[in-house]
Amino acid sequence: LLTKLEGEQLNINLYQHKSILDHHSNRFSIFTNLSSFFNESEYVISLIPIWNLKDLLIKNKTLINFKKLIALSSTSASTKFNSKDNWERKYALRFLDSEEEIQKECKMRNINCSILRPSMIWGNSKDLNISFIMKFISKYGFLFLPAEGKGLRYPIHINQLSDTIIRFVFSKNEGLFNVLGPEELTYKEMCLRIFEWYSFYPLVIIVPKFLRRIFIILSRYILKKPYINYSSLERINYSPNMEYQNPMTVYAKGKF
Repeated sequence: LLTKLEGEQLNINLYQHKSILDHHSNRFSIFTNLSSFFNESEYVISLIPIWNLKDLLIKNKTLINFKKLIALSSTSASTKFNSKDNWERKYALRFLDSEEEIQKECKMRNINCSILRPSMIWGNSKDLNISFIMKFISKYGFLFLPAEGKGLRYPIHINQLSDTIIRFVFSKNEGLFNVLGPEELTYKEMCLRIFEWYSFYPLVIIVPKFLRRIFIILSRYILKKPYINYSSLERINYSPNMEYQNPMTVYAKGKF
């Protein structure tokens, strides 16, 4: 994102808790003091968890001098809001509560505010979706799916998300937006596409229902992954509802 912003000939103020970015450019000013950053920036793009941004804005509200805010949230705010799983509902509420507080603060100060809810982000080799599947397929040559994979997904690469953020930098639009990947794929189609990338024969093994309980126990209590639960497995077969609070929808450009 920084490289793309620099390519747009923009002067950039970058806030870091510690000055760890090794990037030398006449267009970059690195701040480690948040009050100075808020006071001297005209536009703010936030890539941190939205609940952390909410806390920073509330704590430093008297220092705010910027005119435009672009903040990342997640479609999880919609898709997990009515989940049967308590952990997922609480997770969704963290997004929703933060979105509401930020919108309220921006409205009070006449700040143009765009909150973006990206769909399934991938591409940094650390995400828990596409990159995990890619690593598994490349290592073992097959894939376990705990469901048939009928649900629709809109995976978005980090480069596509960066391009979309830049579109918002130059846009006067504001509000709440779903930011979806360029292609609509079922979960299984998405996995089969990854096999094609590696030129592997598509070997997908569907885990039978009676084994899913064992899969969940191993994931949650042995591997310490609380986001693996019956609801998350069921969603592989269902298209998520991303319309809570009626966000507008923007599609990234390109291909999966």
